[in-house]
Amino acid sequence: MLPRVLPILLLAACQGPDEDTLLEELRVLSLRADPPQAGPGVFRVDATVVDPLDQGAEFAMWTCLNGAGGCLEENLGDLALWSTWAPVDGEEYSHTFPSVIPPGIELPFGPAVYGLACEPGLCPLLDLLADPPEPGTQAYDEAAAWMADPFGMLEELPLEGVALTFRFLPVDDGSGATNPVVTRDGEGPVQSVPEQESVLRFRVDGASPTVAYPYADAGGWTMPAVEVIDGEVELRWIAPSYAQDPVRLYVAFESEDGGSAIWKGQAVVR
Repeated sequence: MLPRVLPILLLAACQGPDEDTLLEELRVLSLRADPPQAGPGVFRVDATVVDPLDQGAEFAMWTCLNGAGGCLEENLGDLALWSTWAPVDGEEYSHTFPSVIPPGIELPFGPAVYGLACEPGLCPLLDLLADPPEPGTQAYDEAAAWMADPFGMLEELPLEGVALTFRFLPVDDGSGATNPVVTRDGEGPVQSVPEQESVLRFRVDGASPTVAYPYADAGGWTMPAVEVIDGEVELRWIAPSYAQDPVRLYVAFESEDGGSAIWKGQAVVR
């Protein structure tokens, strides 16, 4: 089963751009772990956050290995050890987290990684993570409870201006899983005119079955998800009906063994 961080694979072809591929609001587009499978030690998570309307936002990431009544990471004490906060002033964010998987103990699942982006003032959890409270305080307990149940937290938040994405890290199976390496055929921005279809081809180096999920902040792609076959995938982007320079293009790649990657590019519509 592919990691569930992005929309499910749709196999039916469609005419024109698919509306699910158009980025129109704040989105945590991708969370990528390195190594992609969880074990003792540390792991880095890279996040891609997009704010197409440039309205400003805050972003936090944290991990949660579910235990009895909460995250096992609470045993680390300081929230800053298992979370990170930043204002959204770019698209890429990285943080290295400690693993709380005990050495020598086999678990059926690894930790979840969550990425939450909110317009300023909308998410109380982000206010707490910006200046983490001390363990043993009411504010700490409140933050830890939200981090253990972020979907319950969402029920108290507005629908707009809030974006939550997560991924579950599979437990290290000893296979040496790595993230796929993605290269696009051709260089430079895609050159287009209004409503023109452009074909983008990618080479994906990785042994595990992989699916590509394309996005754009204008126009759209003809398919919301396309399977990589024999290490190659072809995606079709349709330009908007107006000129724009640049259009930001993204393709997230998700592999069956937990690996992931993202490609970012631009198009020019004249």
